[in-house]
Amino acid sequence: MNQLTRLFGLIALLIGGIVIIGFVMYGIRLKKPVNIFDALEDDHSEIRELINGTYDDRERFSELKALLDVHHQLEEQIPFEVLKAEANLVKDTLEAIEEHHVIELLLGELANLPTEDDRWLAKFSVLQEFTEHHLEEEEERLFPESRKILSEGQMGDMGMRFKEEKARLLKQY
Repeated sequence: MNQLTRLFGLIALLIGGIVIIGFVMYGIRLKKPVNIFDALEDDHSEIRELINGTYDDRERFSELKALLDVHHQLEEQIPFEVLKAEANLVKDTLEAIEEHHVIELLLGELANLPTEDDRWLAKFSVLQEFTEHHLEEEEERLFPESRKILSEGQMGDMGMRFKEEKARLLKQY
């Protein structure tokens, strides 16, 4: 009887392990990829929060600059590279890229200006207003039109790549 109890116990453990492994594998397989535009909009929320926080705490500027640098780089490399080839999105995509350039210029000037300088806060206010305008344009015009053109698979693949690359690049700052 004792050996039979042990045998049933081992069988139960084995079956339990197989069931757990199955659930883990099933869960991984069913994990929905992150849509690129959802990922970008999440980043936009983080950017807005950092901008508002940096206005009151200039020590957060380097964190904001790192996030914007990485965000722009990946946005241009991943979805924008594909969107530039779409006839009805060329203008908006190129405009967004040019706006990134202006934001990067402002970030560079702010990085080289002492935070105690009176011009720092004035220049930061311009960055804040311009960035907000830029984010709104992307969210209200470019992203909705882009969602109509790209497949769910494309958006999912881009979103996963964006998340992975963002984590890797931010570690370098």
